[in-house]
Amino acid sequence: MTILYIISKYICFPGAYMRAFWEHITCKILMLQVEPGKYVRRDEASGHIEHSLAKTQWSAWLMATGPGFMNYNMGSALFLFGFLSIKYMGITPWDKVDISVAVGNKLLQFLHTLGIESMYPFYIYLIAMYLGVSLLCNVFPLTEDIINYWSMAYGPLGKKSVAKSAIAKLNLPLAGITRLGAFLDAKGILFILWVVYLVLEFTVFM
Repeated sequence: MTILYIISKYICFPGAYMRAFWEHITCKILMLQVEPGKYVRRDEASGHIEHSLAKTQWSAWLMATGPGFMNYNMGSALFLFGFLSIKYMGITPWDKVDISVAVGNKLLQFLHTLGIESMYPFYIYLIAMYLGVSLLCNVFPLTEDIINYWSMAYGPLGKKSVAKSAIAKLNLPLAGITRLGAFLDAKGILFILWVVYLVLEFTVFM
């Protein structure tokens, strides 16, 4: 556990919470025993849940990649929505949209009935981008989960089955990326890489 890891989970708490939620659902589906605990906390399991290890290669693979797949899909959509709008559509913090004359948009009309006359879309896109990044910072599993799959797929037991060995070879690139990502996440490095990327995108590459 590193301090940077804990800080990153609290900064990206929406994604950490959702990652642990999907893990909990996956454990229920696979009937794995789950230990009680908060989804976001001050230890190495923050953003995850403590659970018994999967017993089969398929369940180990699902446990290692399933929750991250859900976060990746939601995070990509939110990030692209916010990022593309801010970077390429020229939306600034000072752009204001008058919703008092909204026609045909029921949501804007509803906001107008609440007394809201105008809105600043930049902050909506900024929140969407933040939520997207927080989800994408939490796509990788606990190192124990991917190592459990790795030992089953590429260890002596995995090589005994021709069918399982062939599937494992097809999964090797994704399994390798997942194992590397789990290591980077556990050290808090993944969060730093995202921060560096965003800083470069909105400074050097503007």
